[in-house]
Amino acid sequence: MPIDDIQLRINPILSSFSSFHIRWPIGHMIWRPHSNKTRLKLFTLPYAFDTLKLSTSNSRLFNNIIYEKNFKSVKKIVLDATQGTINEISQQLIYLLKQYCSKTNILQIQNIVLPINDSLNISSKTINITFHHLKHLIVNECDGRLFPIIFSFAPRLTTLSVTGPLLLKYFLKIPSPNSSYLTRIKTLELNCMQMDRQNRLNRLLNNLPILFPYLEHLTIDINPKLYVDLRIIKTILDGFIKLISLKIQRTSKYVLDKYTQDDRQVRNYFEIHSFRLNHSETYEIICKDSQLEIWL
Repeated sequence: MPIDDIQLRINPILSSFSSFHIRWPIGHMIWRPHSNKTRLKLFTLPYAFDTLKLSTSNSRLFNNIIYEKNFKSVKKIVLDATQGTINEISQQLIYLLKQYCSKTNILQIQNIVLPINDSLNISSKTINITFHHLKHLIVNECDGRLFPIIFSFAPRLTTLSVTGPLLLKYFLKIPSPNSSYLTRIKTLELNCMQMDRQNRLNRLLNNLPILFPYLEHLTIDINPKLYVDLRIIKTILDGFIKLISLKIQRTSKYVLDKYTQDDRQVRNYFEIHSFRLNHSETYEIICKDSQLEIWL
């Protein structure tokens, strides 16, 4: 139904709060993530949940005055099923973080659709806007062209959760884009479950030290159909000069020898021939189930 009709139907609900000494404002969001279906969320303010999920292009907050304190509980924003230009989405995102959720530390963007030939045009006002609380970015099925604007207003963003295909599509293409802002990432959670070709996986892992040279913690989920060999691990260990921990998960093929359950042993770990391992004062390698961990 039209938004105005929805407003008329909600007015009787609003009037039911007249018995309270303090009339709580009511906020509701309307968005259309798929086809012609309209979803409605109705809640009292202040907002009581730590996650706020909406679509920037179709969301509406129906309140005359909304103060920042009304959304002080929001620690994570999820932007889902949004269409628009880079400038439109970035401006709406900046407005949301500035006006409502200024203390949000996690941003998740997914299913974002941008025009093919769209390009970023950052205004001088946008460059001076920063959100120091934003530290973790989660990206699922999203256009990589949004990355520069997000990193520009989030100077303390150091944790990134991203899929392997996205890195291949936008950051390891020829010619490669300017992705110097990725050097700020210290913790990377990389999901490669969608990758089913060994050569693509190898290319991605071999290039990780170039994209993220100052990583301290790296977690990789591997498609069980694929494997990670010793040369890849050597490249990762020697390529990241500040690496503290490496976790390889979900893979069903060990890079180390497998024996019977009773006599199970592993090779001498120095067979990895890693400069980092040979010169580390302490290190621990854990190989259990479908997970390999290396701590330096």
